[in-house]
Amino acid sequence: MKITSFAFLMLLLCQSAFPQSKKEQIETLIFQKDSLGRVLEKERQLNSDQVKQLETKISKINSDMALIQKELTQSKKVLSEKEEEILGHQLDHVLREDTIRSLREELHQIKFSKFATFLPYFWSPDSVLSKKVKQFYSSLELSDELNQRHYIEGNVDFDTSIFNSFLTKNSLYSKVRVSNLTGEYHDRYNVKLVSIDLINLDSEIEIISTVEYGIYECGTFKNLEKLVFNYYQNELKLIKWEDLGVKDYESSYGCIESIDDFYKYLGSLNK
Repeated sequence: MKITSFAFLMLLLCQSAFPQSKKEQIETLIFQKDSLGRVLEKERQLNSDQVKQLETKISKINSDMALIQKELTQSKKVLSEKEEEILGHQLDHVLREDTIRSLREELHQIKFSKFATFLPYFWSPDSVLSKKVKQFYSSLELSDELNQRHYIEGNVDFDTSIFNSFLTKNSLYSKVRVSNLTGEYHDRYNVKLVSIDLINLDSEIEIISTVEYGIYECGTFKNLEKLVFNYYQNELKLIKWEDLGVKDYESSYGCIESIDDFYKYLGSLNK
């Protein structure tokens, strides 16, 4: 009987002990699950922060790359413009040299002296340079018809576009003379190229010419002048236009008493 009672008691103790052990296991598993969840959440947050940092770095890298690409494009553009400018100067130099060479070929029958300052040359009417010089002076004189119309009717404007095509911002010439020849009273002045006398092609194009001027009620004057030209972009441009002196004149009405008076009336750069 005692044995039976003892066995029954042990059975009850085992039954009561087993449920307590299982509960603890469940609680332990739940705690471990919660702990694991917290660890996973922490890892997930950490990974999320790292992803955001990487995305920020990638965005900055892309922005820097775009800026570098823009600066590179601008640098290429500037380089291209500089190359074009250099090529333009080189082309201008080549064109100038070709033009000077062609002009010198026109003078192949002339023996150049290294000691000569000016070289005599009888210009043919169809010479390229001769035509340009004639065009230069004729751009400062209207036709007889237009001069007569201006004298009678007035208000005939003088178109100076051809003359201006010979100029650069550094051209030196008498603005008073050009104003007299092309201004409001241009019909009282006239100009005509008489001859091209001497030239020099050592570096620039220097031309000595005889030019006839008529001043209303003052007389007719033959003036010796020097034109200095150069070629720019294959166009003849005036560097300097100055007077060397009056060769001959026929004065009337006592208007001109001296050569100085002639340059005073007409205008001059250096007289």
